[in-house]
Amino acid sequence: MLLWVSSMIGAVAVAAACYLIFSGLSRLLFDRTRTAEQRFISSSRWERAAWFLTLRAGDRLLWLVTWNQRRMGTTLLVRAGHSQWQIEQVYVIKYAVACIVVMLLTVLQCYLVPWIDWGGLNFALVLVGGLSGYVYPNAVLRGQARRRQSSILNDLPGFLDLMVLGLESGLNLQASLQLALQFSRRGPLHAEWTRVLLDIRSGQPRGHALAQLTIRTDMPSIRQLVCAITQAESSGFSVGSIMRTLSDQHRRERLMRIEKLAMRAPVKMLFPLALCIFPCTFLVLAIPVAAQLLSLQ
Repeated sequence: MLLWVSSMIGAVAVAAACYLIFSGLSRLLFDRTRTAEQRFISSSRWERAAWFLTLRAGDRLLWLVTWNQRRMGTTLLVRAGHSQWQIEQVYVIKYAVACIVVMLLTVLQCYLVPWIDWGGLNFALVLVGGLSGYVYPNAVLRGQARRRQSSILNDLPGFLDLMVLGLESGLNLQASLQLALQFSRRGPLHAEWTRVLLDIRSGQPRGHALAQLTIRTDMPSIRQLVCAITQAESSGFSVGSIMRTLSDQHRRERLMRIEKLAMRAPVKMLFPLALCIFPCTFLVLAIPVAAQLLSLQ
């Protein structure tokens, strides 16, 4: 009975996945009224195809997403560096992954290992697998957001040094920012400050562009930098000296993080040492002793 229920769940999952795929393909092929905001720029052909497919299928699932989920999902996408993706596309991927996991578990239980009957665990396994597939895209986005924030922290001191160099040579803040972007390493920090520069050039106030930067990154270091720039401009202080101080502070914090990770290394090495190396060492030392004792007897 439980296997039959699992089979029905797998059939529903397959039907839902086919509906999403064919509805997205039909809207992609027959609806050519795409605006300029819906154009996706990517070097990967598969990523562009997935973007268009999930966009067309996501319009049909938008009513299932609450406003709180839209707000949290959009914030997570921006922090992970996927600002061109929409929240409905993420939910299409979540539903598709959950359906695929349920289908695979159902096929595994019904055809590959039909002799295993765990009772209620069969249905529970399918349910847990579907929930895990549904949650997995969010976990991937959170991991990308953490890696992005780590990259920003690593590149921030050098970027501030370049801005200080431009400010002390007589350039204004916008020209110094352009100079720093020209000679800095490509990465998340470079992309965020490029967007700030484009926002300023498009007519937005500088304070609003910097405030949007703090919202997109959600990092105390960037928030501290933006507050320092805003207060220095409002009070007439030198922005270059403040940025130099912040650069030295971030460099010291980076060194402290490296030392903290280095202090954690012996603790993390203790388990593999105790599990793999110490038993081998004891065997090497104990075998000759045991051989000598046996020979004496």
